[in-house]
Amino acid sequence: MKTRILVPVDYSECSAAALRFALHVGAEHDADVDVLHVCSGAELVSTSAGFGQPFDEVEDDVRGDELEKLEAFVSSVSLVRERVSTRVVFGPTVDVVVAVSESGGYDMVILGVRGTSGLHKLIFGSVARGVVEHAKCSVMAVKEGDKPPRWFVHPRLTDDDGTS
Repeated sequence: MKTRILVPVDYSECSAAALRFALHVGAEHDADVDVLHVCSGAELVSTSAGFGQPFDEVEDDVRGDELEKLEAFVSSVSLVRERVSTRVVFGPTVDVVVAVSESGGYDMVILGVRGTSGLHKLIFGSVARGVVEHAKCSVMAVKEGDKPPRWFVHPRLTDDDGTS
């Protein structure tokens, strides 16, 4: 069974760092890397092309636009696109990431963190914290500028019984 890594991104530099990290881990372990962008209602509300259109059409238009942005983002991070797929899903970010990680049978979620603290985190919460608390697979948080450490060359991404 192939190892699968899910990388939720929001087009930020910390997401780019997480994607670079995930691509490195994927290459080292012959893993598939799936890049996920979660659209909240903000993308639907902010589009001016939705007035008078049925909601499904607006959602399809936004999904297409976001998929183009996601493809461009992934290409800006790495020219290597083997075993990398992209996906756009609508909904609350934490709920979607957790649901996709479970339904897709992912071995690990690698996500970027901004390192915000204090009042901002208290009021708005943290996607990383929510994913860590609710995901059933391993979650790795990568800060902007992080690179895979030298000791991270051959960790095992396997099932509990040692099989991959």
